[in-house]
Amino acid sequence: MKADELHFDLINPRLAEFPQETDEMSILKLLWKEMDINELVMSILANGFFEHEPLYVINERGKWIVIEGNRRLAAIKSILSP
Repeated sequence: MKADELHFDLINPRLAEFPQETDEMSILKLLWKEMDINELVMSILANGFFEHEPLYVINERGKWIVIEGNRRLAAIKSILSP
């Protein structure tokens, strides 16, 4: 599955303390600013994606939603489209 086919979980408990964002770019910016995505980006670029920690997704009305791994998804999306 390609990264652009995956979507952030809008109701992720880790994001509960922040204003509810409704679009992918806003969530990506929030994760980058508040959850140190830069560290993950540097790790993935240096070591590759650690396949033993996969992203967990569900299909919700035809959309693939990442329910575990939103920070890793943000890092991957940032690498693919800086």
